[in-house]
Amino acid sequence: MGNKEQEVEYLLKWAPETCNLALDLGCGETKIADWFTGVDRTRGETARVNGTTFKCNPDVLCDIDNLPYENGTVDYIVSSHSLEHITNPIETLNYWVEKLRVGGRIGIIVPDWRYTWSCENDDSRYNPDGHKHDFTPPELERVIKSIRLCENIKILDLSKPTTDWSIGAAIERVV
Repeated sequence: MGNKEQEVEYLLKWAPETCNLALDLGCGETKIADWFTGVDRTRGETARVNGTTFKCNPDVLCDIDNLPYENGTVDYIVSSHSLEHITNPIETLNYWVEKLRVGGRIGIIVPDWRYTWSCENDDSRYNPDGHKHDFTPPELERVIKSIRLCENIKILDLSKPTTDWSIGAAIERVV
């Protein structure tokens, strides 16, 4: 099983039993499962700074920190390789927690920069698509514990769903 398959398996494992509205934030070309609503800020083929392109095919076109859903209405939010692109991941996580219903969850996958690359050495960090934040397991835990609504959540898991590639976290809104 490859890294992508392991990451998808990890995220699906943390879906709440009751899940009417599940969002795949930064979905890109494909959602992690058909029953998710894909959210991304672009649609179609988009050029990267390095000359390559990527495709996006979201169901909902918007920024992942400006969602068209009322607070307390979302059952599950998945962020796979998108939180590292956010300038202020603490504020973004706080915003996502506000969108969750009590019992709703967030599943996160971020690259472990020790095995990929650091945004500090990456000129793409200055454009909208670049990495803005380097994560390690302790750093992801620090970010999660730093959100304003930290007392409203429970960390269900913080682990490495892949070997030497990514970090996963699952949190649940309890209040």
